[in-house]
Amino acid sequence: MAAPSYFIGSNLPARAPNARTADRAQAFETLYRENHRRAYQYAYHLAKNAEDAQDLLQAALVKAWSSFDSFDGRSGFAPWFSAILGNTFLDQRRARRRRVELVSWTSDSAAENARTETRGVDSEALTIDGLQKQVVYAAIEKLPLKQRRVVILCDILDMTYRECAVAERIPVGTVRSRLNRARKQLTAQIKSGK
Repeated sequence: MAAPSYFIGSNLPARAPNARTADRAQAFETLYRENHRRAYQYAYHLAKNAEDAQDLLQAALVKAWSSFDSFDGRSGFAPWFSAILGNTFLDQRRARRRRVELVSWTSDSAAENARTETRGVDSEALTIDGLQKQVVYAAIEKLPLKQRRVVILCDILDMTYRECAVAERIPVGTVRSRLNRARKQLTAQIKSGK
């Protein structure tokens, strides 16, 4: 018996998502383990450092587990979890902005410290198409968030346009459009050295 689409990309035997708690926990754990590496890469590219990526991944994992009953599997686990991860990132970013605004009311120097926090860029010596990763990643970080997320999902995590569309909750045509604009902007940034 072939596994239903609920387990796209999974080696699990067929099970319903609302199975017994032990089966549910095992299914969730197996699906997460199969997709952990890609999820961490996405979190790292969003958060821009390992510690924040781990925190982001943990928060998304809690949200995913609490809503696992609603996972119907039509799009597969990776796009479903990537959507949760991306939305968790946006939630944390909004909360951080609110904290910075609150701090600015109480202390100009504290707000300045919060605004000038810097993050390191991956400095591996490996190359992507002849360019150092750090140059490419620095250019990706300069992209608008919507374009950056699509580039990370499609070009770095190798998701299909369809999976990316599900993760971002946008039409496939919008994925292609954002990716096209982002790639043109990346090419221009890298050529100009900015």
